[in-house]
Amino acid sequence: MPVGTTLINLRRERGKTLADLENSTKIMGRMLSALENERWDELPAPVYVKGYIQNYASVLGVDPIPLLDEYAKDISARPERIVLRKIPESTVVPHRLEVHDIPRQAWVAVAATVLLVALIVWGISTLMTRDDAPPPISPETTATPTPTSTPDGQTGAIPESEAMAEITLARGE
Repeated sequence: MPVGTTLINLRRERGKTLADLENSTKIMGRMLSALENERWDELPAPVYVKGYIQNYASVLGVDPIPLLDEYAKDISARPERIVLRKIPESTVVPHRLEVHDIPRQAWVAVAATVLLVALIVWGISTLMTRDDAPPPISPETTATPTPTSTPDGQTGAIPESEAMAEITLARGE
């Protein structure tokens, strides 16, 4: 006898309802109904279904081993259906590698901002360190009296007034 039919018969013999079993087993009523009616495609993976059968049997006070053996026979006899799904070309949720992907425009904007900030800092530092004093003027050469020769062939110093006149002439004043 299929496991679903056995479970229904055991439940009715004990005078229990699906609501009673739902409260006792903490398994959702729709899962218990799918188990009793053998709607295997509405149930989760077989390992969970085996747990449902064990809980169901323990609440009713019966040995779960024969029920689990019957379940194994029931699911091995049915043909396995493979549902092929079409994979969409683009998904709503981005791929994990694309989640933190930074667009090219953002990189260009960041680079331009860094360059602009660097130029501003350079300009301000140039203005702050610039010395507003005029460049130093080269020192003037001072005239020292040079010995000149006199008409009589003696060398002597040029008087200071004549030396100053020569400097003034050299400057163009």
